[in-house]
Amino acid sequence: VTINGLKNNSSVKVVDAAGRLVYQQQSNGGTVRWNIKTLDGKIAQSGVYQVYATDENHEERYYGKIVIVQ
Repeated sequence: VTINGLKNNSSVKVVDAAGRLVYQQQSNGGTVRWNIKTLDGKIAQSGVYQVYATDENHEERYYGKIVIVQ
């Protein structure tokens, strides 16, 4: 999954429906790539995931949703 249109060096978080953090990465050139693996290296389960981005001013904003169907 590729997330585009971010400010450079944004912190991107992906959380599951329960609000648990499943992935986090800094954007490089405004882009983040997620291989749909969780922080512990497992493939993310089917479900809806929300994406949040925090810019260099530490303002967190909702960015969108990702749906995974396996």
